[in-house]
Amino acid sequence: MNFKSLLYFLLLLVAGCSQEHINLSGQYKAEEKSVVDLAPIFYVVPVSICQNNLDYTLQQLRFPTTTQEREYTRTLTRFYLRNNTTNEYILEKRKDNYAAGSGIKYIVSVTRENYNKHSCSVMITFKRKDVYREGILTMAAPQFNSEDVLEFFKTVEIIFNFSILSKYSAESTYASFDRMLALRNIAKLEGKTNVKINNSTVFASIKVYPYRSGSMIEVKGTTEATEKNVNKLDFTHQIKAIKDRFISIAES
Repeated sequence: MNFKSLLYFLLLLVAGCSQEHINLSGQYKAEEKSVVDLAPIFYVVPVSICQNNLDYTLQQLRFPTTTQEREYTRTLTRFYLRNNTTNEYILEKRKDNYAAGSGIKYIVSVTRENYNKHSCSVMITFKRKDVYREGILTMAAPQFNSEDVLEFFKTVEIIFNFSILSKYSAESTYASFDRMLALRNIAKLEGKTNVKINNSTVFASIKVYPYRSGSMIEVKGTTEATEKNVNKLDFTHQIKAIKDRFISIAES
């Protein structure tokens, strides 16, 4: 048995007393529990993404999950469902040896409220913080304090999509978008771009189809919220600005 095989065997042996981290449902034993004194976070989003279930709504928000891997250890930051009955989710930072590890979990509840014709609010409420350690030779839990948690929830993008019509042919419409947005062509009448709108970079793809006597443009992309305060991110104004910009190009 070579050194790497022996080391891997020992890591599995160390992990043997605790394999619960493999279960992403949140079933684990916390060594330390504490209350989190953080105000709720609100995301104001288009009402269209609140018309399906909560999981769908959250899938339209791109949270900054990460994985940093080294030869024998890795560090993960992830956000996932804990209990779909109570709408509880977990924000976790974990360090492990690809088997056992230690980490910090912030348990939050997610609800939707303040529905109106154009928008709704997604509210994240903090419930508690759990610290856990697995295996026989335990690792120190990674640093993950309240400031880190707020930064995670504020570094969020939204996925948007919409369709617009143009009275011009598909070829002419695509040429207008190419001229105004310097498209990177990926297929016939289909391209990608990144453009500054309200001092925020918007990543978008467009696809143009012939439609009746003119054309239809499908737009998909991601953007940040341009209106932020201490605990609220409003995406609706930025998405409206993006749509207005694309409509003006389609009509030019």
